[in-house]
Parts: sequence; C-alpha cells; structure tokens
Amino acid sequence: MRRIIPLLIIIFLASCAATNGPSGHSPTTGDKNSPSNIVIKFVNSIIANDFRSAFKYIHAPITDKQGYVARMENLVKDSNNRIINYNLLATRIIGDITYVVVELELELNTGSSEKSLRFTKNQYVLNLIDSKWKIVSDQCIENCIEIEKVN
Repeated sequence: MRRIIPLLIIIFLASCAATNGPSGHSPTTGDKNSPSNIVIKFVNSIIANDFRSAFKYIHAPITDKQGYVARMENLVKDSNNRIINYNLLATRIIGDITYVVVELELELNTGSSEKSLRFTKNQYVLNLIDSKWKIVSDQCIENCIEIEKVN
C-alpha cells in the first residue's frame, strides 16, 4: 500500500500536466476569443505588418487607429528586426486580467549582409473590456533587445 499511493500520485500529476506542441503550435482553449487566441491573432497581424488588424486586439484609449497604424509603420520601417516565428508558452487568467507569455523568434539585421536570430520572451497583459479580451500592455521579460540596437 505504501508503494501504491506515491505511484498513484505520480500518475495523477503526469496525466494533469500541460504540454506544448512542437514549435509554431500553441495550446488554446478552443475559444476564438480566448486571451491566448487574441495574442496569437495580434502577433500574426504584426508579423504580416497588418497594423489595422492588430489594432482590433489592443485597448489604446490615448490613440486612434490611424495614429497607431502610422506609429507602427514608422517603427517597423526604422527597425532592423522582424518577428519570423513565435511560440505561445503560458497563459494565466486571474479574474478579469490575463498574462500571456510568448517566445518570439526575431531576425536581426546587423547592417551587413549577415542576419542573426534571437529568441526573446514577451509578456502580454489583457483585460476584459466591454466583455472582450484586449491587450493593454506588453513587455519583454527575457533576452530583450536594447533600445540603442533597435534605433
């Protein structure tokens, strides 16, 4: 009996463990409006340079759509970096606030003909606004690129 209880605990924990699929696949809840899917749609819009679509997934009370699109277009034009892939790592919902962590694969253009890859982790914070999940902030949390290198 002493050996069965620890074995049952291990089996229970193993069966409840969440796993990520291979790179490029992200666990989702199946709800197209879940926080995870909102972040996925946002990142896909950014990768495609479709900032009008990206604006649908954010809450930006201090700017309008035109201002956001213009600012993002200028940011991308001035940057030597681009997102080429991503992997959703974690989602944590706490009431009306959600934290989503995404690993971004960036292609860095150093100015010469060489390009390098870098993996960073970004955390997106979402709030329920008018019964919809919206991204209210994001920040790099690991292996960040310094501002001087971006500009």
